[in-house]
Amino acid sequence: MPEFDKDGRPIIEPEIVTEEKYQRAWSEKAFFAKLPRAAKKLGRVGLRQALRLYYVLKRPDLPGKVRVMIYGALGYFILPTDLLPDLLPILGFTDDLGLLAAVFMAAAQYMDADVNAKAEAKVVEWLGEEE
Repeated sequence: MPEFDKDGRPIIEPEIVTEEKYQRAWSEKAFFAKLPRAAKKLGRVGLRQALRLYYVLKRPDLPGKVRVMIYGALGYFILPTDLLPDLLPILGFTDDLGLLAAVFMAAAQYMDADVNAKAEAKVVEWLGEEE
């Protein structure tokens, strides 16, 4: 039974955001299914950012707060429906890229040479060498 405040409004407890919640929403399979299809629209920079976020998740020393932010951003990226549908010409991925960029800044200090090398190797695999 819900509790009520002094004015008779129901007291609604804020939902506790946990890493596990985002892990359930996150799908590595969906991420790697969407990323190659979106690679040309994202461009090298966007693709590299998404991949660096993915690879930094593998670090055991990544703080839980940063991990949750990455799961949320990558989960949003793979959603078929979002604020600006990905099928829209030019604008489709701007919301995704904005969110990835914001989370990237929070995770940047945990990105080492190994994370960068893995992301770059995947970019080259999908898009070829930069000219």
